[in-house]
Order: sequence, then C-alpha cells, then structure tokens
Amino acid sequence: MDTLLNLQLIMLGIVIITLLYSGLSFLVSPFLFLSLKLLTILPAVM
Repeated sequence: MDTLLNLQLIMLGIVIITLLYSGLSFLVSPFLFLSLKLLTILPAVM
C-alpha cells in the first residue's frame, strides 16, 4: 500500500516538474546556466 502511494507521489512530482519546466523553461534556463557555471567554477576555486 505504501509503495503504491510513494509511486503515485513520485509520478505526481514528475508531472509537476515537467509542467513547471515546460512552462518556466524560458525563465529557468538562465538560472540553470548560471548554476552550471557555478558548479564548474567552484571545484576550480576549491
């Protein structure tokens, strides 16, 4: 019973994430780019 609920929650989360991503991809892409830049810069600094 718990596994089924967890699966439904995961599916719901995936759907929400996909909707958010498709809806806000135009707004999110600069932030993703910046975070990727930070991820590449941070190890070099450390």
